[in-house]
Amino acid sequence: IFRYKQEGKESYHSSEQVGRFQFVGFDTIAELQKQECTRTADLSNMFISDFGICDSLLLNLENLNLSWNQIVDWTVFITILDSLPHLRILLLNHNSLHPDSHLPSHSSPVEEVYLILYNEILSLSYTNLHFNSILPLFPYLPNLTNLSLAFNEMGSIPCVLPPSSSLQSLDLSNTSISEWSILSSLTSLPNLKDLYLEGNHLGSKTIDFSFPNLRFINLMNTGIESIKQLKSLLDHFPAVVDIELRENEFYSQSPNERVTLIALFPQFQRLNGSSISKEERTEAEISELS
Repeated sequence: IFRYKQEGKESYHSSEQVGRFQFVGFDTIAELQKQECTRTADLSNMFISDFGICDSLLLNLENLNLSWNQIVDWTVFITILDSLPHLRILLLNHNSLHPDSHLPSHSSPVEEVYLILYNEILSLSYTNLHFNSILPLFPYLPNLTNLSLAFNEMGSIPCVLPPSSSLQSLDLSNTSISEWSILSSLTSLPNLKDLYLEGNHLGSKTIDFSFPNLRFINLMNTGIESIKQLKSLLDHFPAVVDIELRENEFYSQSPNERVTLIALFPQFQRLNGSSISKEERTEAEISELS
């Protein structure tokens, strides 16, 4: 378990350097809770299989990391939601959750959940779960904004998704999805803004559906072979202004590919994680004309 302290900061962001770490136990956490100065506990890689009874002094806990443990039953997940009414950050990576375990009723849905390097995400990465297995979770998380299912060998997603007006970001990176048509049901998510598809070789077939509200898409290592194919693809993502394209065949063919893409796609505001300045765009357009 650790806590952090950084002068002048009320919250910690993964991109910032933490000034000091102190390893403590539950008694220290409880004492700090009395002082209302701790909201985060890291219980990763501690062979935890059940949550047990929560001390009343921990009820204000907001951020909890339970990654790399031995949690297999969804009842533990629901117990966490019921026991920690202020919980906003929950990490469950690398737990082999059983897809058929029972989901009992609960009273306190988690509002937001968070994954390191991302914001407000419920992370079920490396859990061997299929998208179908987590569908029963949606009623328990009515305000969920971000969901990560990365690095699960799914190969497909449900043809029909439950309505979720709150979900804004979905990470399906490295989930063995091989065709764009498999993703058609995602169009039923009206507020989806960010979509991560890295590591899925989606092929070159055209798609017959669109994501009119999507603002960011990660297409790293998805098998895009040419700028012509990219242009055709982006016709179905008219609002995208932020895109990741590295590790595709066409991108590695030229050292000046970034310049070319900036010149050809004036709608891009960010490319491969970095903002496009007015000066860079002007130079790119001049370079393409020369």
